[in-house]
Amino acid sequence: MSARTVPDDERRARLAARHAIHPAHRAADPVEATRSVVVLHSTEPATVFLSVHARVDGVTREQVVAALETERSLVKQLAMRRTLFVFPRDLLPAAWGSASARTAGSERARLRKDLLAAGVATDPEEWLLAAEAEVLDALAAAPEGLTMTELRAAVPTIDIRADLGPSQLNPGRFLTELGARARVVRGANTSHWRVFRPRWRTTSSWL
Repeated sequence: MSARTVPDDERRARLAARHAIHPAHRAADPVEATRSVVVLHSTEPATVFLSVHARVDGVTREQVVAALETERSLVKQLAMRRTLFVFPRDLLPAAWGSASARTAGSERARLRKDLLAAGVATDPEEWLLAAEAEVLDALAAAPEGLTMTELRAAVPTIDIRADLGPSQLNPGRFLTELGARARVVRGANTSHWRVFRPRWRTTSSWL
Protein backbone atom coordinates (compact mmCIF):
# COMPACT_ATOMS: atom_id res chain seq x y z
CA MET A 1 0.00 0.00 0.00
CA SER A 2 1.44 3.36 -1.01
CA ALA A 3 1.59 6.16 1.55
CA ARG A 4 -0.76 9.08 1.01
CA THR A 5 0.75 12.53 0.92
CA VAL A 6 -1.18 14.99 3.09
CA PRO A 7 -1.28 18.36 1.34
CA ASP A 8 -0.71 21.62 3.20
CA ASP A 9 -4.35 22.68 2.93
CA GLU A 10 -5.47 19.49 4.66
CA ARG A 11 -2.86 19.91 7.39
CA ARG A 12 -4.05 23.45 8.02
CA ALA A 13 -7.67 22.33 8.14
CA ARG A 14 -6.86 19.56 10.61
CA LEU A 15 -4.94 21.94 12.86
CA ALA A 16 -7.72 24.53 12.74
CA ALA A 17 -10.22 21.90 13.85
CA ARG A 18 -7.98 20.31 16.47
CA HIS A 19 -6.98 23.67 17.94
CA ALA A 20 -10.60 24.89 18.04
CA ILE A 21 -9.97 27.76 15.64
CA HIS A 22 -12.34 26.56 12.89
CA PRO A 23 -15.86 28.04 13.25
CA ALA A 24 -17.38 24.55 13.18
CA HIS A 25 -15.02 23.16 15.82
CA ARG A 26 -15.07 25.72 18.63
CA ALA A 27 -14.36 24.85 22.26
CA ALA A 28 -17.15 25.04 24.82
CA ASP A 29 -15.26 26.73 27.65
CA PRO A 30 -11.80 27.90 28.79
CA VAL A 31 -10.73 24.44 29.94
CA GLU A 32 -11.67 22.78 26.65
CA ALA A 33 -9.93 25.60 24.78
CA THR A 34 -6.75 24.96 26.77
CA ARG A 35 -6.92 21.21 26.18
CA SER A 36 -7.22 21.80 22.43
CA VAL A 37 -3.58 22.98 22.45
CA VAL A 38 -2.53 21.10 25.63
CA VAL A 39 -1.44 24.24 27.54
CA LEU A 40 -1.63 28.00 26.99
CA HIS A 41 1.29 30.40 27.06
CA SER A 42 0.89 32.67 30.07
CA THR A 43 4.06 34.71 30.54
CA GLU A 44 2.17 37.69 29.14
CA PRO A 45 -1.00 38.00 31.28
CA ALA A 46 -3.31 38.95 28.41
CA THR A 47 -2.29 35.94 26.31
CA VAL A 48 -4.50 33.52 28.24
CA PHE A 49 -7.59 35.66 27.71
CA LEU A 50 -6.85 36.22 24.03
CA SER A 51 -6.08 32.54 23.39
CA VAL A 52 -9.35 31.45 25.00
CA HIS A 53 -11.28 34.18 23.19
CA ALA A 54 -9.93 32.86 19.88
CA ARG A 55 -11.41 29.43 20.62
CA VAL A 56 -14.62 29.97 22.59
CA ASP A 57 -17.54 31.91 21.13
CA GLY A 58 -18.94 34.55 23.47
CA VAL A 59 -16.49 33.85 26.29
CA THR A 60 -16.09 36.63 28.85
CA ARG A 61 -13.12 37.73 30.92
CA GLU A 62 -15.08 36.74 34.00
CA GLN A 63 -15.36 33.14 32.77
CA VAL A 64 -11.61 32.94 32.22
CA VAL A 65 -10.95 34.42 35.67
CA ALA A 66 -13.40 31.93 37.21
CA ALA A 67 -11.52 28.99 35.64
CA LEU A 68 -8.22 30.37 36.93
CA GLU A 69 -9.20 31.62 40.37
CA THR A 70 -12.55 30.20 41.51
CA GLU A 71 -12.83 26.73 39.98
CA ARG A 72 -9.04 26.49 39.64
CA SER A 73 -9.55 24.08 36.76
CA LEU A 74 -6.74 25.99 35.02
CA VAL A 75 -3.51 26.65 36.91
CA LYS A 76 -0.44 28.74 36.10
CA GLN A 77 2.76 26.71 36.28
CA LEU A 78 6.35 27.42 35.28
CA ALA A 79 7.72 24.76 32.94
CA MET A 80 10.18 24.42 30.08
CA ARG A 81 12.41 27.36 29.12
CA ARG A 82 11.37 29.18 32.31
CA THR A 83 8.06 29.94 30.61
CA LEU A 84 4.82 30.35 32.52
CA PHE A 85 1.98 28.24 31.13
CA VAL A 86 -1.65 27.63 32.03
CA PHE A 87 -2.27 23.90 32.49
CA PRO A 88 -5.50 21.99 32.91
CA ARG A 89 -5.34 21.02 36.56
CA ASP A 90 -5.09 17.28 35.95
CA LEU A 91 -1.96 17.72 33.79
CA LEU A 92 0.04 19.43 36.53
CA PRO A 93 1.64 16.23 37.92
CA ALA A 94 3.06 15.43 34.48
CA ALA A 95 4.66 18.89 34.33
CA TRP A 96 5.93 18.76 37.91
CA GLY A 97 7.80 15.53 37.23
CA SER A 98 9.33 16.61 33.94
CA ALA A 99 9.73 20.10 32.47
CA SER A 100 9.09 21.94 35.73
CA ALA A 101 11.53 19.74 37.63
CA ARG A 102 14.30 20.37 35.09
CA THR A 103 13.65 24.11 35.24
CA ALA A 104 13.68 24.03 39.05
CA GLY A 105 17.02 22.22 39.05
CA SER A 106 18.71 24.75 36.79
CA GLU A 107 17.17 27.68 38.69
CA ARG A 108 18.37 26.35 42.02
CA ALA A 109 21.89 25.83 40.69
CA ARG A 110 21.99 29.42 39.44
CA LEU A 111 20.67 30.69 42.77
CA ARG A 112 23.35 28.80 44.71
CA LYS A 113 26.04 30.25 42.47
CA ASP A 114 24.69 33.82 42.71
CA LEU A 115 24.10 33.73 46.47
CA LEU A 116 27.72 32.73 46.90
CA ALA A 117 29.01 35.34 44.42
CA ALA A 118 26.98 38.12 46.08
CA GLY A 119 28.29 37.21 49.51
CA VAL A 120 24.79 36.53 50.83
CA ALA A 121 25.57 33.04 52.07
CA THR A 122 28.62 30.83 52.56
CA ASP A 123 26.36 27.76 52.40
CA PRO A 124 23.80 28.63 49.70
CA GLU A 125 21.86 25.37 49.98
CA GLU A 126 21.37 25.81 53.71
CA TRP A 127 20.30 29.42 53.09
CA LEU A 128 17.78 28.34 50.45
CA LEU A 129 16.26 25.70 52.70
CA ALA A 130 15.85 28.20 55.53
CA ALA A 131 14.38 30.84 53.20
CA GLU A 132 11.95 28.32 51.74
CA ALA A 133 10.73 27.36 55.22
CA GLU A 134 10.17 31.02 56.09
CA VAL A 135 8.24 31.68 52.88
CA LEU A 136 6.02 28.62 53.32
CA ASP A 137 5.35 29.52 56.97
CA ALA A 138 4.39 33.07 56.01
CA LEU A 139 2.04 31.86 53.28
CA ALA A 140 0.51 29.26 55.58
CA ALA A 141 -0.30 32.05 58.03
CA ALA A 142 -2.09 34.06 55.31
CA PRO A 143 -5.13 32.11 54.04
CA GLU A 144 -5.77 34.57 51.20
CA GLY A 145 -2.13 34.61 50.17
CA LEU A 146 0.42 37.40 50.00
CA THR A 147 1.45 39.79 47.26
CA MET A 148 5.15 40.08 46.53
CA THR A 149 5.29 43.32 48.52
CA GLU A 150 3.59 41.69 51.49
CA LEU A 151 5.79 38.62 51.24
CA ARG A 152 8.98 40.70 51.20
CA ALA A 153 7.79 42.45 54.36
CA ALA A 154 6.87 39.15 56.04
CA VAL A 155 10.11 37.42 55.01
CA PRO A 156 12.95 39.99 54.93
CA THR A 157 15.37 37.13 54.26
CA ILE A 158 14.39 37.05 50.59
CA ASP A 159 14.25 40.83 50.19
CA ILE A 160 17.73 41.07 48.72
CA ARG A 161 18.98 42.57 45.50
CA ALA A 162 22.39 42.27 43.90
CA ASP A 163 23.62 43.16 40.44
CA LEU A 164 25.98 40.42 39.29
CA GLY A 165 26.45 41.63 35.74
CA PRO A 166 24.63 39.16 33.49
CA SER A 167 22.63 37.91 36.48
CA GLN A 168 20.71 39.64 39.25
CA LEU A 169 19.45 38.54 42.61
CA ASN A 170 15.96 39.67 43.53
CA PRO A 171 13.01 38.27 45.53
CA GLY A 172 11.22 37.12 42.39
CA ARG A 173 13.91 34.56 41.63
CA PHE A 174 13.22 32.70 44.88
CA LEU A 175 9.52 32.57 44.09
CA THR A 176 10.31 31.41 40.56
CA GLU A 177 12.32 28.46 41.86
CA LEU A 178 9.69 27.55 44.47
CA GLY A 179 6.99 27.77 41.82
CA ALA A 180 8.89 25.48 39.46
CA ARG A 181 9.11 22.95 42.30
CA ALA A 182 5.36 23.24 42.90
CA ARG A 183 5.81 24.56 46.43
CA VAL A 184 4.05 27.85 45.69
CA VAL A 185 1.57 28.95 43.04
CA ARG A 186 0.33 32.21 41.58
CA GLY A 187 -3.13 32.73 43.05
CA ALA A 188 -5.70 35.47 42.59
CA ASN A 189 -4.69 38.49 40.57
CA THR A 190 -4.79 41.84 42.36
CA SER A 191 -4.54 44.00 39.24
CA HIS A 192 -6.04 44.53 35.79
CA TRP A 193 -6.43 41.42 33.62
CA ARG A 194 -3.58 42.65 31.39
CA VAL A 195 -1.26 43.14 34.39
CA PHE A 196 -0.56 40.11 36.55
CA ARG A 197 0.17 40.87 40.21
CA PRO A 198 -0.77 37.68 42.02
CA ARG A 199 -1.29 36.75 45.60
CA TRP A 200 1.14 33.91 46.19
CA ARG A 201 -0.23 30.78 47.81
CA THR A 202 1.15 27.43 48.83
CA THR A 203 0.31 24.93 46.12
CA SER A 204 -1.40 22.62 48.61
CA SER A 205 -3.76 25.36 49.81
CA TRP A 206 -4.58 26.60 46.31
CA LEU A 207 -5.34 23.16 44.92
